[in-house]
Amino acid sequence: DRTEAELFKALLGACKDNRALDARTALQRWGQHYFRLQAPPTLAAMGQRLANEDFSSALQSLEASLYAGQQFPWNGESLARTLKQCRKQRAGRESRAAAALPPLYHSGK
Repeated sequence: DRTEAELFKALLGACKDNRALDARTALQRWGQHYFRLQAPPTLAAMGQRLANEDFSSALQSLEASLYAGQQFPWNGESLARTLKQCRKQRAGRESRAAAALPPLYHSGK
């Protein structure tokens, strides 16, 4: 089983190489692990979960590249940049939330 970091690295690699189809697959695999889902999420579901305007815009560009009647070049830079930001923001929120929790056991001192 691959870790979240390994899946994210594969996703960034697909974005860096501007491989739209590979990026979509890697995004869904990473999203499944990141959000602890039973099945890979759709791109629309990921957009709703992250609720980030830049991410939604990057997804629209990816989908346009994948589903347009004609092939056109896709640049994965904005998707990679936005995902890095979203991931960093979520890690910061989780860290602050964990720090705010009271100790599980009282030391009794």
